[in-house]
Amino acid sequence: MLAEFMATYPDIELFVESTNRKVDLIKERLDFALRVRPYPFEDSDIVTKTFCLSQHYLVASPKLIKEPFKTLKQIQHYPVLTWAKQEHSWPFEHQKEGIQRISYMPKLVSENIYLIHKSALKGVGIAVLPEVLVRKDLNQERLQIISPEGWYIPKWMVHVAYSSRNSLQPSARLLIDFLSVKFAESDIVI
Repeated sequence: MLAEFMATYPDIELFVESTNRKVDLIKERLDFALRVRPYPFEDSDIVTKTFCLSQHYLVASPKLIKEPFKTLKQIQHYPVLTWAKQEHSWPFEHQKEGIQRISYMPKLVSENIYLIHKSALKGVGIAVLPEVLVRKDLNQERLQIISPEGWYIPKWMVHVAYSSRNSLQPSARLLIDFLSVKFAESDIVI
């Protein structure tokens, strides 16, 4: 989407930092941050605009795990691949049982989601990954959803955050509007 924006508006310059760390928009003098994270958001002084919801799945290669888990506690018996600087637990929801957090010790921690994805495909460990990234692998049975029946990872919000509407440069507003349209047209929207 960003490449398409730059092709459409060649006079606008973008400076993009890709990180999983929490950024301070005001201190770091950033126009805005594109984020994918669970709701609710903790920084109430920040303006947010939600683009869509992102479904995430607990997945593994059939080389590592032959069938879905019967209990959530089974997670603790397998190597876990996870994103950097995350709390080492995953929330799961069940319509009748409510929410349960499962703690784990990671085998691989990385800010590179593609490394985590490739490692899961190789059978190195289990991971929580966005549906849009693993859709093809699930369809081709290179990965499988291993959450116990009825348990799922809550949807994450894909959104933009900025310090105030008045502080946005016109080019930043243009990019946010462009992304809003593109996310609505994308196959990510659920």
